[in-house]
Amino acid sequence: MNRLKESLAAKIVAYFLLVAFACAFAVSAGYLVICADAGYLGTDYFHSGSFKNSLQSDYYSLLNAVSQYEDSAQSDAYLETSAQLPGYFAPGAYTNFLYQVEHEGVVVFTNYSGEDFRSAVADVNTGVYSTTSSEYYITYGVDASLSAKDEYLAGSQQFDRYYRYVPLAVVAAAVSLVLGIAVFVFSLSAAGRRRGTAEIRLNVLDRIPFDLLCLGMVLLFSLAVSVTDSLSYYLSSANLPYLLVPFVFYGTALFLFFVTLAKRVKAGTLIRDTLIALLIRGIAALLRNIGLLWKLVLLFILYALLSVLFFNSPLLYLSLQVLALILLCWWGVQAASLLKGARRIAEGDLDYKIENRRMFWNLKKLADYLNNVGQGMSRAVSAQLKSERFRAELITNVSHDLKTPLTSIINYIDLLKKEPADNPKIAEYVEVLDRKSQWLKKLTEDLVEASKASTGNISIRREKIDVTELLRQAMGEFSEKLEGRSLEVVADIPETPLSVSADGRYLWRIIDNIFSNVCKYALPGTRVYLDAREEDSAVVFSVKNISAARLNIDPEELLERFVRGDESRTTEGSGLGLAIARDLTQLQGGSFSLNIDGDLFKATVSFPALKG
Repeated sequence: MNRLKESLAAKIVAYFLLVAFACAFAVSAGYLVICADAGYLGTDYFHSGSFKNSLQSDYYSLLNAVSQYEDSAQSDAYLETSAQLPGYFAPGAYTNFLYQVEHEGVVVFTNYSGEDFRSAVADVNTGVYSTTSSEYYITYGVDASLSAKDEYLAGSQQFDRYYRYVPLAVVAAAVSLVLGIAVFVFSLSAAGRRRGTAEIRLNVLDRIPFDLLCLGMVLLFSLAVSVTDSLSYYLSSANLPYLLVPFVFYGTALFLFFVTLAKRVKAGTLIRDTLIALLIRGIAALLRNIGLLWKLVLLFILYALLSVLFFNSPLLYLSLQVLALILLCWWGVQAASLLKGARRIAEGDLDYKIENRRMFWNLKKLADYLNNVGQGMSRAVSAQLKSERFRAELITNVSHDLKTPLTSIINYIDLLKKEPADNPKIAEYVEVLDRKSQWLKKLTEDLVEASKASTGNISIRREKIDVTELLRQAMGEFSEKLEGRSLEVVADIPETPLSVSADGRYLWRIIDNIFSNVCKYALPGTRVYLDAREEDSAVVFSVKNISAARLNIDPEELLERFVRGDESRTTEGSGLGLAIARDLTQLQGGSFSLNIDGDLFKATVSFPALKG
């Protein structure tokens, strides 16, 4: 279903199906309206509205004829002796309308010559005609055989022609209505959807202000009502196809209106893109950009104008003054709340928050500023405490890391002094002294480089560098150390160059520090994953490994100087490598991040890609 909603072809087919179903419903419903208007919806002709209308019309005409004859004769004797009525109602007239007029139980005149009047009439009706001196009882109806070729026979034949299609029209109207609603719901659900994106796509129609579009629809609807009213005089089964043209036009306009309504609701632009909303935002922007003094001046001018307008209306004038008093009191309550909050913050309650949800605009901004002052001071205090803690840890770690090789050097020098010159252990002691002195030298160099990198006191000489080449070079140089710890490198490096603009010395130092960190802290016998790729106009490479020590430390803390994942500090690392790598990366316009998931350690470096 989602694929259908995203298919343009499916939406086009749905539109034409909707037009077809709408036309089918309009034709079927129009046919039923015509039949209902003509009185063709009875079970048979004698129970139809058209028959009842014709019969009632003839009955009133008969009453009129009887009345005229009685008035002209001016005596009941005339009616009793005369057996004739003129024209249509005279005995022997060629009509299916049959009647009998009785006076005091005697049929004074009739146009029926048979024996049993009631058995010959299909629909027997009775009526009474009264004069000042007597009453006449009239029995009338229609010949059940419809033997005469008059309006009743023609009406019966026309009823049969129309009524035979009424059940089909009812079924067609119901089916087309249900299917049309289903297709309409699908069209609204699919509105704005495109394959490959979850974003609701808007077109030119969807960017017309919605209130302006509603105004256009009201005008179009008024025109449609006017045109429909004019065309109603020509409503017939023969003219239905021609009347479908304006129906399809207005229906399509209404369909597009509901489609753009659905798209605006999905995209959240229904209210935002109205002219009223634009006007409100414009006024709000104007008020935000003018000073408080001018706002007060404009407010006073508005108050003065309303006071003048409502001066002659005591109720409105009093309501305006009460409203002004309420607003002033509310402003005073908010100002008191601000004063209370400012006092609490000034007294050292930095976590105190001023409630500002229902404050006026400027007072709300002031409350936000005071709340932010408290938050800023809290952050500053926290940062200061953290800085003091790290400073203490830094001194402790530096002292420990410098003391360890110095103690070893002093101890082995004492041993050398005590041993004779020809003792073979002297060579072993010298080797240890050399290793410890090199460690001390590297630690000192790292300290100097970390200081320069953190302060930015280094010069960057940028050049075009292929990152993939440096990574392969690092894999070669660290291969012995990696094999010595049984670490298998799984590399995913593309054959095509990944070029960046950076200083080759410092980029190599970044990679060197990351690989050194892997060799020192990775769990022996595991794999090291090296990945390089171009992503979002950036060259990204990452190194993942499993830590030998449990990594129960935040990644940000691991980037602090003299902090190691090995809390026992038994390895010969300085804890400066990752911090130096991060600072060097940032100085060259890149980004350096660490991710820790359990014992999984991942370092990611990113530089803007260099094209060409």
